[in-house]
Amino acid sequence: MPIEFIGAIRTTPVSELNSIPGTLNEDIIDKDYLREFAQAHEKSDFDRVLVA
Repeated sequence: MPIEFIGAIRTTPVSELNSIPGTLNEDIIDKDYLREFAQAHEKSDFDRVLVA
């Protein structure tokens, strides 16, 4: 049975200490961050990435 490695990423670099400024009406997708994080998963041989 094959094993799949699945990663998870967010659309912006946030944490408990670094929250998203503004409201949901603003653009909350950081395209550069998302691209860089997705490429890091790809280079690490993850099979899929879930975007939260």
